[in-house]
Amino acid sequence: MSPIVFVVIALILAIFLNWKYRINMGLVSAAAAFFIGCFLMDLSPGELKNFVPMKVIFPVVSITMFYGFALENGTLNKLVHHLLRSRKEALSLPILIFAICFGMGLLGLDAGSTVVIMAPVAMTLTALMKLDAITVAIAVLFGAPMGGNYMFGNGGSIIRGLIEETSDASHALSMASSSFWDGVILFTALFLLVYFVRLPQAKKQLARQLDWSQAHEDPSLGEGFTAPQKKNLFLIGIVVFFITIPAVLGAVFPESGIAGFASKMDVGFLALTGALAASCLKLGDLAVVLKKHVPWKILIMVSGISILMEVADACGLIQLLSSAVNENVPVRFIPAAVVVIAGIMSLFSSAISVVIPTLFPMVPSIAASCGLAPGLLYSCIVLGSSLTGCSPFSTGGAIVVSSAPEEKGYEKLMYQQLAVAAVGLAAGALFMSARGVFY
Repeated sequence: MSPIVFVVIALILAIFLNWKYRINMGLVSAAAAFFIGCFLMDLSPGELKNFVPMKVIFPVVSITMFYGFALENGTLNKLVHHLLRSRKEALSLPILIFAICFGMGLLGLDAGSTVVIMAPVAMTLTALMKLDAITVAIAVLFGAPMGGNYMFGNGGSIIRGLIEETSDASHALSMASSSFWDGVILFTALFLLVYFVRLPQAKKQLARQLDWSQAHEDPSLGEGFTAPQKKNLFLIGIVVFFITIPAVLGAVFPESGIAGFASKMDVGFLALTGALAASCLKLGDLAVVLKKHVPWKILIMVSGISILMEVADACGLIQLLSSAVNENVPVRFIPAAVVVIAGIMSLFSSAISVVIPTLFPMVPSIAASCGLAPGLLYSCIVLGSSLTGCSPFSTGGAIVVSSAPEEKGYEKLMYQQLAVAAVGLAAGALFMSARGVFY
């Protein structure tokens, strides 16, 4: 029996045991990956350890640790409280967050940087105002890639450069522009769908919150910032400055030395440095922050599932899907199939750094064999990989889940994000199939 079959069985078992007995999916997935990889595929344990997704784990740990100080000493809660003009405007806040995330992408930030900045604030807002968590989460996770794929921004420039390397360089800008506008249409439509579907629930939660806050709200939230909180605010401002300003200037002046400097401003290391400064300034107890605010359960889950999916990749799952598209899928369904393949890959890995560079080189051969426009296929890959970036197993999705207002609510939010990713992927497949008729 093929190892791929055992991988599928292991995933189903991990989901069932988590749903039925609350056993962490990462534990089941990692154990299954060990037996499948070492005993069915003859991989070494060292190779399996190389599959641990450090590109996800490191930024999640450093970012949650950094913002953990602000949560522990009350800075983030008080900041959000001061930013709110009226609780009655809460229903429109997800739309505002969505627009802000989109705007940050237009300024030059990639999707990952936008999520790092916005997720802790947005999810703290959710806790403070009892907002609908999934609506706020999707506002961040759809607004960020929608703006991040802007053809003159950080992410969009990478997409444009990869198109130039694999296809006709003279049409790279127009193809990158097409993928950006396809994303704007679909991400906006999907966000509004989530927003209006969840609106009745959001109204009920807001009514309960308004009644509760009149009697129970912490009066200290309306007071001024304490000395440690002011230091923490200043520290957050410095980190955000070095995440945003070099990226914006680098996008405006791509040929200057600023672009090279911006490329070194890694959000994970910046957050880690900020956490070190917060610890030195005694803005909180590091041991308490590590225990309460770093999402170890989520990291175990993400690590285990990522190892299992890397084993699936090593035994030929992606190649099988790719060959199935090339050989067995009718031409009219190829755009939908490419969206689905890109989306499945992006459930467990980064769109910009893994999925898009892996799939883009396949475009010329698929386009030549089936007669489809290369620009359509590039757009399918970008859209599919971006749609499932809300998966809790990807970097952005994991950061949002780990910023959930209550630990007991993170599993519910995780499954909701997966459901939205599935619906989004189906919608993307239909949209790009229809788009192919008029491309």
